Parts: sequence; structure tokens; C-alpha cells
Amino acid sequence: MNRRIHRILALVLTLPFFAWAVTGIFFHLKPGYAAAYAMPRVKTYPLGELPALTPQPSWHRIQWTRTVLGLHLLVEADGKKRHLDPATGEDWTPDLAQIERLVVDALAEDPVIGGKVIEVALDRVTLDNGRTVQVHWQNLGLSQKGRDTRFINWMYEIHYLRWTGIRSLDQVLAPFGLVLVTVLLVTGLRLWVKSSPLFGGRFR
Repeated sequence: MNRRIHRILALVLTLPFFAWAVTGIFFHLKPGYAAAYAMPRVKTYPLGELPALTPQPSWHRIQWTRTVLGLHLLVEADGKKRHLDPATGEDWTPDLAQIERLVVDALAEDPVIGGKVIEVALDRVTLDNGRTVQVHWQNLGLSQKGRDTRFINWMYEIHYLRWTGIRSLDQVLAPFGLVLVTVLLVTGLRLWVKSSPLFGGRFR
């Protein structure tokens, strides 16, 4: 009975074991990680002379930054980040031209991400190399992802048995796989003990 269960489990777990082995080697070598998870940064310039400012009582944090677009006033008020136009003190909503200019300036000397702009939206810029640069305007931050990022994330999904795309089901697959591996190990040990001369055949 143990032998039959062991053989069935070995067949069932052939695909997961192969997936774990391949993805495990990939995660150990980490090819392409540098470009896939590179973090672009907005290029900043010396602040120069700052305008007079009267902070509001609700502002908990104030940060001045100068980019290719000029001065930026970043504040945190009531737990929320706000990006203000220093000239008006109002929330600064950029236009597409400003978003493109900001990203192009940030990537001008970036040897890893590179690429030319082919599409611009208020929250992202798409490049001709397949990468998308996300623009986090409220804190003047950037992030990016490309085909390599999606491929590595896909490898993680395979490794952790997130195969169906249904979250509730995928959450069951991983522990179920571990249970099967444990049963495979236990039945294998029992078969080895029974056949090992070390135990003199006492468990036959």
C-alpha cells in the first residue's frame, strides 16, 4: 500500500517538482533582476532662492524640490500627501507635456531603463522598449516595469503554485502541495526502513 501511494504521489508531484527546480535555479542566479527592478529617480537641481511661505496649521511635513519643471512644494496634511504649486499654493495638476518632460529628464542618463517615449498619460509613460514608467505625482516618485519584470513575477507565481489566477483557490494549492510532499517523504522513509538491512527486515 505504501509503495502504491508513493508511486502515485511521485507522478502527481512531477510537474510541481520540475517547476520548483527550474524556478529555484532562476531565483538563485537572478538573471535580469537589475533591469527588471531598477528604480528610476526624478532628477533634481539646486533649490536656489525659495519664495516666502506661510505654512498651514494642517501641514505636518514640508519639502521643497526643484526639477526640470521648476520648484515643487510637497506637503503632508492630515495624513495625506499633497503636491502644491509654489506660485499659487494650490494643488498642482500636471499636464501631459510636463509629465513627459519630467520622465525624459529622469531617464536621460539612465543606462539601464533607457528607451524613447511613445505614449503619455497623467500617471505613466510608455517607452518603445516595452517598459512603463509609473509617475507618482503626489510624492514626485517614479517606478517602472517591463516585460522582464512581468516574466520574473510570473516565475514567482509558478514557484508558489499560484496557477489558476483564482486567489482563494491558489491559497489552497500551496499548502496542499506541501501536504503531498510530506506524505511522499513519509511513505518513502517507510519503504526505505522496511527494505534497509540496517533494520534487519524487522519491519517487513
